[in-house]
Amino acid sequence: MVSLLILCLPLHAIERASQVELFHGIAEGNYLIGDLNGAASSVEQVLRIDPGYLPALKLKARVLLDQGDAKASLKVVEYASLRAPKDIELQLLKALLFGHLEQRDDAIEIIHGVLASPEITSEEAQNANQLLGLLRMAEGNWDAAADAFRANVLANPESAKTSLTLASEAYLEKAMSAIEQKEIDAALASVDAALELTANHGGEDAFKERTALQLTRVRILSRSGRLDQAIADLQTITGQQADNLEATIMLASLYATLDRWDSLKGIIAPIQAEPALADIALYLDGRLALSQERVGTARAKFEDGLELTKGSQSTLRPSFHFYRGICLGRLDRADEAEAEITKAIDLGFRPDSVDEAILAGEVLLRTGAIEQAIPILEAVALNRLDASTKLWNLLGRAHRANGNPALALSAFNASLKVNPRQVNALGLRGSLLRQLNDLEGAAIDYENALSLDPENRQLPYALGLVYFQLGLLPEAKAQVGLSAEAAPNNPGIQLLHALLDYAINDLAMTSPGLLRYHGLVQEAPNATALYLSYAISAPVDHAGAIETLRKAAADHPSESVKKYYAYCTGQATRKEILDHAGFAETPEQARKQICAAAYWMAQHHRNQPDSSTYRELLDIAVQFGNPDLPEYQFAQWATSKSD
Repeated sequence: MVSLLILCLPLHAIERASQVELFHGIAEGNYLIGDLNGAASSVEQVLRIDPGYLPALKLKARVLLDQGDAKASLKVVEYASLRAPKDIELQLLKALLFGHLEQRDDAIEIIHGVLASPEITSEEAQNANQLLGLLRMAEGNWDAAADAFRANVLANPESAKTSLTLASEAYLEKAMSAIEQKEIDAALASVDAALELTANHGGEDAFKERTALQLTRVRILSRSGRLDQAIADLQTITGQQADNLEATIMLASLYATLDRWDSLKGIIAPIQAEPALADIALYLDGRLALSQERVGTARAKFEDGLELTKGSQSTLRPSFHFYRGICLGRLDRADEAEAEITKAIDLGFRPDSVDEAILAGEVLLRTGAIEQAIPILEAVALNRLDASTKLWNLLGRAHRANGNPALALSAFNASLKVNPRQVNALGLRGSLLRQLNDLEGAAIDYENALSLDPENRQLPYALGLVYFQLGLLPEAKAQVGLSAEAAPNNPGIQLLHALLDYAINDLAMTSPGLLRYHGLVQEAPNATALYLSYAISAPVDHAGAIETLRKAAADHPSESVKKYYAYCTGQATRKEILDHAGFAETPEQARKQICAAAYWMAQHHRNQPDSSTYRELLDIAVQFGNPDLPEYQFAQWATSKSD
């Protein structure tokens, strides 16, 4: 019947159909071998014969796309779609082109329409889901991408090898994104979903895919500090694949990290037996020897490793330098040890364990390499569940030294969350809170630290300064007094204690502290000490106090002392003294000087019958000062007591 119908067709129609098939076949052949120009030429010959020939239009669109002209390709597809609006291949090709033109929403809408079509075949559904998954990956929507690829795998497990690989890739990208957000459980869940998808697939490729996913899971566990879980997973892998040297090496490394040296001994033989792994064997042998305090043997292993890897790109060279440095340190060759550890870090050594991070951080902080220390310490502290208080404290010290109190505070908070009974960490956090003007918080930290270590010689002074800034002068006096007893040769503490005694009117205690100060500083004493000497002597022996002040003014290098003597003897006015104090390089310095001058002028009038001048000068001191200035606090206190 068919042959009869063909015989009934006009001869030119048969010839045209044959030509179309011939040229289209040539075009397809050229396209398959990558000859796009030849394919394009043959397609044009087809379309000159039959402009509406659908297979040629589809092929032309693909050729144009492969030539990098997606817009021209889309025009061809749209023309072809007018002739075959329900053709699913054309719709998917159009979606693909929208994807290339960054019109992903339009592309995804087309694909959803295709998947909802009742005429869609299983092969077309596979293609649609695969394209949908790729579009979702391009926009970073890993969940949706994985779902699309997963649909293909579940629909046709036997022929969905590509979709299985892409699904795994999408799940892994999702896991990496979760890791960046510190969402470790979510990352593990993504890897587990990929493992579940590959569980029922046989063949060598699927087996390799599962193993790679399992090792990725181990790496995530390791980097997040879940080392026991990582070891359990690796033990499962090596139990099933005794010849998997990658898993064995990872397991050996974790055993070394956790000081499980007996376990390491039990699995090191296959590594030692493989010549290509000689550097790894030397590293593990050295770590084993070091764990047994055979420092000389360990150093020899690390030096052999350096010799073996000389001139190579071995990633173990920095580790050999690092652990050689550890050995030198244990042999009391501190300078060489420091140089070797620094060299290891310069070569790219990055700690894998908390102990390594602490050792590296201590050296870097000691040598002043703060900017190097911070990322190294952060990489371990922020990504490990087993980060220790010592590691957090090192990070806090590094941020503090780098002038970033907010980040330093965060590190000390993390340390104290692990163990709130750390005297040094409380003291350091207190100093940061004081720097950030959280005086109440600083006082609490210092108080807690003192309760844990009542004999501490540094904390009372720090707490006293905080009380002082809070305007709690009696409490400040008590703490500074403890410091003055503990540090009798510190003139600054002796003077501050005397000033506090005077400010709260404990004059009996003022003189001894001031005498101790003058005994320690006999040449060019602090101007404040001279003003205080005058203030406590004048009510008892005014003439003697004036004479002492005159002699001090004559010998003292500060013009302010001379001006103060002139004021106390009526040779200078209040305005002259304040105007002189107001000359400074910065407005802040000027205000500080005015505050001090006003307060000490007020002390000249402290015991005089007319108290108005005294009060006016105190008000000026308060007006121009701030809570960080001693004279401001003294003036505030005196004002509150005279109200």
